[in-house]
Amino acid sequence: MALPEKRDQILDAAEECFERFGYRRSSMDDIARAGRMSKGSVYTYFDSKDELFRSVIDRYRIEMERDLGEAANCKGSARECIERFILQGISTLEKHPVVARFYLVDPTLELPRSLEYDPMQEKDGECPCKGEDHLLMEALDKLVQDGQRSGDFRLGLDRIATTSLLMSCFYIYMHNVMFHFIQGDVKEFFQHQLDVIFTGICQA
Repeated sequence: MALPEKRDQILDAAEECFERFGYRRSSMDDIARAGRMSKGSVYTYFDSKDELFRSVIDRYRIEMERDLGEAANCKGSARECIERFILQGISTLEKHPVVARFYLVDPTLELPRSLEYDPMQEKDGECPCKGEDHLLMEALDKLVQDGQRSGDFRLGLDRIATTSLLMSCFYIYMHNVMFHFIQGDVKEFFQHQLDVIFTGICQA
């Protein structure tokens, strides 16, 4: 097996264990068993459980940035680009439920303080993921501005309020991972939510 594939196999196993058992109760033995390999093979790629968890989050970020970058560069209308951006982001999150729990600081993950998500954290190395909300807000704000320039969206919009409302789709999805309150098809739910938002921001 090629080195990147082996590393991804370990990360898949670690993500499965963190989702099932939480961080504290997941051992390197559990991760090795889930990945069908020896514990020594895990340690060949990762020095510690801490490094494994950080790498799970980093891999998600790379995947999310790639997927959202492709969605943001679509050639459709501003509305179509925003719909694609948000629905693609939700699809990526859907594959990584432990990441949604990480962003919501779910206490049942039982993370050490050094690994907990803190959007205000500025010092390198203290948090596995910094500024994710800021990056998403920036991308959505650009798409809203594109819609205003093209005439798709009203010029008098409060852009902060508009991007915050669009961002709520991600927050609602992450809470649904924990509490399962959306009935029926999740994608259909968010399509309806976006239809309501666009009713307010599109030109009549």
